[in-house]
Amino acid sequence: MTLQELVARAAALHSDRAAVWFDGCAGKPPASYTYATVAELAVELTAFLQKRCDHQGKCAIGLYCSPGINLPSWILGILQVPAAYSPIDPDVPPTISTYFMKKSNLQYILVENDKVNKFQMSHDGYFYHNSSAIEHIGLTLFQMSSSNTDFSSEVDNMKSKHEPFEAVDNSQPGYTICPDRTEVKTSEAGYVDAGQKDSLAYVLHTSGTTGIPKIVRVPHKCIVPNIQHLKSIFEITQDDVLFLASPVTFDPSVVELFMALTSGASILVVPNTIKMMPMELSAALFHHHHVTVLQATPTLLRRFGAHIIKSRVLSANTSLRVLALGGEAFPVLSLLKSWKHKENKTSIFNLYGITEVSSWATCYKIPEEVFSADFRMDFPIPLGSPLLGTKLEVRDANGSSVLEGEGQIFIGGEERICFLDDEITVPLGTMRETGDFVRVKNAKLFFLGRKDNQIKRHGKRFNIEYLQQVAEDLCQVEACAVSWYQQEKLILFVLPKDDFEERETREELQKRLPAYAVPDEIVVIKALPLTSHGKVDISELNKIYQSHLNSRRRDSKLSDAEELWERLQYLWKVV
Repeated sequence: MTLQELVARAAALHSDRAAVWFDGCAGKPPASYTYATVAELAVELTAFLQKRCDHQGKCAIGLYCSPGINLPSWILGILQVPAAYSPIDPDVPPTISTYFMKKSNLQYILVENDKVNKFQMSHDGYFYHNSSAIEHIGLTLFQMSSSNTDFSSEVDNMKSKHEPFEAVDNSQPGYTICPDRTEVKTSEAGYVDAGQKDSLAYVLHTSGTTGIPKIVRVPHKCIVPNIQHLKSIFEITQDDVLFLASPVTFDPSVVELFMALTSGASILVVPNTIKMMPMELSAALFHHHHVTVLQATPTLLRRFGAHIIKSRVLSANTSLRVLALGGEAFPVLSLLKSWKHKENKTSIFNLYGITEVSSWATCYKIPEEVFSADFRMDFPIPLGSPLLGTKLEVRDANGSSVLEGEGQIFIGGEERICFLDDEITVPLGTMRETGDFVRVKNAKLFFLGRKDNQIKRHGKRFNIEYLQQVAEDLCQVEACAVSWYQQEKLILFVLPKDDFEERETREELQKRLPAYAVPDEIVVIKALPLTSHGKVDISELNKIYQSHLNSRRRDSKLSDAEELWERLQYLWKVV
């Protein structure tokens, strides 16, 4: 079963119901399309593409657009060709989007009509108009120029200094958990082929926060079980309203879109600018549209601020049934308890997964009793059970099984397989290295942090996310983030509450942390900078700290010799 077939089934049952709402939050009434309208527009786009695109069933078609009311129709129109859709963010630097289009070998790009000039300026010479614009659908088709079919030199310029994720044969030992009800059909050939006709659903790239972005080609067989299982867990019905919180370039957006569109529910879309405006966004979600299901990163939730979370998101009378947090470490329980009204009935879930095995791998529902006043505050939140068809393994540095203790997670499954970069075939049962470390205790997995966030300081190795979790638990901290600045200084960035005092905060941290985990500096910020995927933007935080250093240097007027001596003293202390 493919994504488009599941949507067609829902559209036949709910043709007159609203499939998509778009609210520009600019004083105009929101617009909506019924399932019948979405299906009609999709069929028209499909017919247009079938006449003009070669290699149907084996190609991917780029979609260069911002979120709008037509987005579901555009995606379905591409899928029905059949082809995989490849979302391209118009707001990312052209070097990234150009790399993605070249590396993905996209021969065709559908460009939103009001983005045509921007697209042509950013990718001049690579593509040409294939046809006139489809005015009432809002798209223009571009085709790759024949003179630009070999991009190996440009691709080589983007090579990473970081090691790639490894595909590991399933025969290696490892702590393994998999749902009992999973039934897997094994191919006689023993591998999955990316070139198989009609197999791919979408093509996207990882965020690239730890190196070069990886191209990820996702088959229908990989993502459909994910959506079906989460629909069951969240008990999605035709009466639900889901919010498209994730950008379409981030694979959780697939779950958001298709959990709604395969259930007869509605998906709410707002402009990207509104997502950065907490008051306007919360009013649209919980006052105007009564959103019932919200999937978001913890950082995106924190952007609302404690007051809005308490008064709207997790209030006593909120419309929100389901809050699913993933993509980052789950918030500390004390913080979550401070946000949640004692009469709030929202079910809260912890999601975990990686783009390389799109989209989610595990899910855990937070028990309601943990929010009671007398429940212990240090209750650890596990990653939860594997989703349908998903297999987890935990291994140590030598690749040996970890039954109790710490190790790295590997994710896979017989059909939970995606194709990375230039992979054409992948062995069935392939397990992907995640770079995420967990503690295994009593057959449960507890997140420790990313491999990239492990540092050695004062002779001790630890994960900087540990500092963030402790700092988040302080009553004077609204939100925070940590950076290992130039691999020399441990910086805690704090979004403070009204009663914040740096001296008291430092003293509290010294009480709760070992000396090697206490930050070198605490920097107060007005807001946490976000990546396009809704995660904390560490590069922007480092720029903030650099600006802070420059300002301090101007104020203190240290001589070059004094600054060098201060730096040498710091390095000696670190060693």
